[in-house]
Amino acid sequence: MNKFDASTIEQFIAGRSAVQVETVEETSSTQHLAKEYLAHHSDGGPVAFFADRQTAGYGQHGRHYYSPKQTGLYMSILLPAQSMMQFRKSGLMTTATAVVLCQVLERFFPDSELTVKWVNDVYKDRAKIAGILTEAVYQLGNDKANLIMGIGINLTTQVFPDEIKGKAGALSADSRVDRNQLAAELLVALLEMVENYEGGSYLDEYRRRCFLLGRFVSVRTGQEMIEGTAVDITKAGALVVEDGEHHRHVIRSGEVEKVNYK
Repeated sequence: MNKFDASTIEQFIAGRSAVQVETVEETSSTQHLAKEYLAHHSDGGPVAFFADRQTAGYGQHGRHYYSPKQTGLYMSILLPAQSMMQFRKSGLMTTATAVVLCQVLERFFPDSELTVKWVNDVYKDRAKIAGILTEAVYQLGNDKANLIMGIGINLTTQVFPDEIKGKAGALSADSRVDRNQLAAELLVALLEMVENYEGGSYLDEYRRRCFLLGRFVSVRTGQEMIEGTAVDITKAGALVVEDGEHHRHVIRSGEVEKVNYK
């Protein structure tokens, strides 16, 4: 697949969104790139970082995200400082991001039918093909925080380490997709989403794509394991699980460890 090139991505974006683009061939993590940039620059407009390969990419709970060269799209978007009240709606941002990823990726890979696993993973054929991570970088002395949205996508990766083999997958074996054009379309769609996600307009589609709903799941929240049927996604993006005694648990953060597909 073609290399990421900042000027090419910006040409594809031209006139549709105001965003600065930075590209590198290799980095530890695009999240780290964004944090380093923020440490040396004052508030400004959004900045997007792309890498052809990550040596220490990570996702939820600090887990390693396998990021080989030339077969994926690894990006982070540094968003302008927001109030802490807005950051408390990060569940809505994550669900909206998942929907936008599905929409854009299906345009470039029309044979793919993508689903989501609450709260931050995109799946194809029961295999994870993309993950989302949103982190806050707090600013001392005020009520604002910068948000860094990290996204990793397995575009054409065919070989995975043993520990994730069978769990991870790719969108396609076809490497003809222009990664710079895909990067540009994702950026335009994601930045548009950031402007209006708080109204929850993406939730209906998120529910339709969420393959957990109606299935028995095991969800870990801290030291507690909640088991039952996933029945809904709330207006705030939380997962609702009904246990065997018909008690409903509203889970705002946690990890779905098991899904009964039967």
